[in-house]
Amino acid sequence: MKSIMIFAPHPDDEVLMTSGIIENAVIEGNRVKVVILTNGDYGASNKIYGQIRLSESIDALTFLGLKIEDIVFLGYGDTGMSKEDSFLRKLYYSESDTDIIKTSVGSQTYGISLNSNPNFASFKDFHSLLYGTPGDYNKKTIMSDIEAAVKMNLPDDIYVTSLYDGHSDHSTAYLFVVDSIINIKKQIPSYSPKLHESLIHPVNGDENSWPSREIDPFSIIPFTKPPQLEDLTTLKWESIESIPVPDNMQVVPREFNKKYQAINKYYSQIYAPYYLNSFAKSNEFFWVRDFSNIALNAEVEVSSENSDYGQLGTKAIDGIRDGYPRYTEKEWVTTGELNGAWIKLSWPMPQWVKCIVLYDRPNLIDHIEKATLTFSDGDFIEVGPLTNNGSGDVISFQPKSITWIKLIISQASGENIGLSEFEVY
Repeated sequence: MKSIMIFAPHPDDEVLMTSGIIENAVIEGNRVKVVILTNGDYGASNKIYGQIRLSESIDALTFLGLKIEDIVFLGYGDTGMSKEDSFLRKLYYSESDTDIIKTSVGSQTYGISLNSNPNFASFKDFHSLLYGTPGDYNKKTIMSDIEAAVKMNLPDDIYVTSLYDGHSDHSTAYLFVVDSIINIKKQIPSYSPKLHESLIHPVNGDENSWPSREIDPFSIIPFTKPPQLEDLTTLKWESIESIPVPDNMQVVPREFNKKYQAINKYYSQIYAPYYLNSFAKSNEFFWVRDFSNIALNAEVEVSSENSDYGQLGTKAIDGIRDGYPRYTEKEWVTTGELNGAWIKLSWPMPQWVKCIVLYDRPNLIDHIEKATLTFSDGDFIEVGPLTNNGSGDVISFQPKSITWIKLIISQASGENIGLSEFEVY
């Protein structure tokens, strides 16, 4: 039996992204937990609207076969979609982990009260269930809540909106979940879930063209490639995991289609029916990450690092395969170094390794052309040139036991060489 956890930034994202995953899991007897990060109360004058949206998630998820105890409301706020307005982004990039971000309805987590839905009068937010009191709207609290939810279940598979989703709450949800997985791996090194990311809002923000709006009432089609996907992200459409939805979600006319019916449980969102219902497709799609990467537990040394922009050596093992210009603070960058720059990963105990994946900086100026991987056992491998768009190069070799790996750059072009990620398997 597998354990699955789904992280939804807002009430309804869980059904748009993973209705088929949930239904299949219920059919197969797998354990599923759905964690909804915010209450979707953007622009509300009080908590009632957020509580209505949470109630809609309960209606939709129980319709798909989940038990109420399998639904977790973290109970955080919602302040908008853009980078400037996104509540989750404000939390993630706050100057201090304890800075409180207020919304139009408050500054502490909340769930469903008697006034909003008598059927779910005691459905508290997760922090209140754990500690007896609501949690403050700050980065420290939400990180603690996400980690607690994952540690209580240690799911084999985690689903979340993509790093490149056009809604900033969605892309930031990915960052929070990845950070939480890494923090847990430092406590439980054997924990190696698979992370499945998907898009709900296309990266170019054009909701009018994707997902496609079918006009044939007698057919259900699969998702097509989102516009500008490979121009604006490091993702490749040919790399998706495409999972057919169950037969009852392929039914036409759509009024009898179970995913369509689940989507329409969100009555508060009926202002966008064509957009929401366009997610009733014949498949669901994801890009999959394997968190058996042991570099996440390594110690890092570097020849230099750019602390002014947060481009530290540790950012080469932060789980994010990107950097400038999209995620400047998520890559390792030297200070004016080219040839001779180096990065070293080490572990206190010997590790068996057989594969390394190197991700060059994704900008097209700074490029590692030649380098040498040296190992604690005295062996070495010449590598390069690395792919110059940061998409990753796999170096495989016979399994070996080592305590450290060092990448020494011997030929490079640009201004400040570095890596967006250094993975070891």
